[in-house]
Amino acid sequence: MKWSIFRLVKFSLFTLSFIFALLLIFCPLIQPNNAIKDLSGQVGVIDNYSVISIIAPPCKYIYMFGDLWCHQRSDRSLFINGNQMPVCARCLGIFIGAPLGILASMLTKISDFHESLHKKVLVIVSIGYVPILTDSIGQSVKLWDSVNPIRLATGAAAGTSFGIILGILFNVIEEVLIRR
Repeated sequence: MKWSIFRLVKFSLFTLSFIFALLLIFCPLIQPNNAIKDLSGQVGVIDNYSVISIIAPPCKYIYMFGDLWCHQRSDRSLFINGNQMPVCARCLGIFIGAPLGILASMLTKISDFHESLHKKVLVIVSIGYVPILTDSIGQSVKLWDSVNPIRLATGAAAGTSFGIILGILFNVIEEVLIRR
């Protein structure tokens, strides 16, 4: 079976996102027990450098990414080995779901690129993003206080949806280029 450049790109994206998700889980596991306790901060700011700087690479860079990407609130994060994860539960779900969605898009091929494709994409987006939006908005307007397992699950659904949509995008681009 000959692989197209788009299939190779999707495989590369899957591999990189899968390795990244594994590192998110593996890094707190290999740190000394209870070494990373509270990384609460702001998105887009490296505000935990004093804690992160003593971590050995590549985990140092995973935690640095988490510090920039995520608020890392300790009450909204999971802990492994007594150590806080590099990102919150919702972000962890997104990063775990993305490679699953990319893999799903590699294993199934949507071949109908006409009238019904936008409906399929809308269904995938709805299934993936309505739960995370509902939970996030409900929590922000104080209808309820979300819990980490729900944050993880809604993040995973959104990440999986994103991975599938990314795969569909590559399928559509490939189909358009083949028809030229």
